[in-house]
Amino acid sequence: MNILEETYKISADSEQQAQQIIDEYKANQRNGGYVLKKGSFELKEKKSKGEVIAQKYVVSLVLVKGELWEGIA
Repeated sequence: MNILEETYKISADSEQQAQQIIDEYKANQRNGGYVLKKGSFELKEKKSKGEVIAQKYVVSLVLVKGELWEGIA
């Protein structure tokens, strides 16, 4: 059994922090044993009575850890 992909969702307080998380995963993919297939972030807002009371960014990462036919010639 081999893990092919892993998906992570990470919260961030700002757009800059969200982008920094993606950049760190991009930079570490050679030593981390994965390939960053997809990295994106989305602003989420919590509203009360139509007014925004809180904001967070959700970073989505898809890491490829292996291939289906790995090791087969």
